[in-house]
Amino acid sequence: MLRWLKSHVMPSGTRERRILLGPAAGLRMDLDPARELRFWLGVYEAELAKHFRRMVQPSMRCFDIGGAEGYHALFLARLSEMPVVVFEPGEEWTEKICSTLARNGLQGKVEPLFIGAQENGNVTTIDAMAEKHFVPDFIKMDIEGAEVEALAGAEETLAVRRPHMIVEIHGYEVERRCLDILERHGYEPQIVNPRKWLKEHRPIANNRWLVCAGRDPNTA
Repeated sequence: MLRWLKSHVMPSGTRERRILLGPAAGLRMDLDPARELRFWLGVYEAELAKHFRRMVQPSMRCFDIGGAEGYHALFLARLSEMPVVVFEPGEEWTEKICSTLARNGLQGKVEPLFIGAQENGNVTTIDAMAEKHFVPDFIKMDIEGAEVEALAGAEETLAVRRPHMIVEIHGYEVERRCLDILERHGYEPQIVNPRKWLKEHRPIANNRWLVCAGRDPNTA
């Protein structure tokens, strides 16, 4: 269905467009619907929309780890009504994220860094960034297989704050090790599988999400 829409109905060419549906509905990004149809429609990773809306509340402080084109940063800043800190080492994305937030009247900061288990060069940790910026109430993570290392570098944050999290998992062993860390810190992760009716290209086996309800920031 999406393929037919792309070839018969959708406009083409990259320009500023309003996102049509989902938690980012009405916000603006530079998009080419022929290549970025899910973003334009607002159905990219639609499986997670209800979880973002439930977890991210006004005044919550958010980390977006693996910011890519800035789609998630947009609605994290909107839902929280607070500046979001985005971690994205890709040079092609950092300027786009900043400009996209600004044109929508939203605030945020991009750290062009990888997130890992220890600080080293252009690699930092969640704990170090919590000390630099703020202890996050919510973390979204999509870092292509480095989830275990990122969680290992968040021991203090997980122990003291236990933020809400949505973690994209890349592989069976990664999932097992992430679950071990999360359960040790008191989480009871909900596994969310990709929907079959709205498939996205996912070349890695067992590429799904862990939705982790943490501690209410009002009681932390």
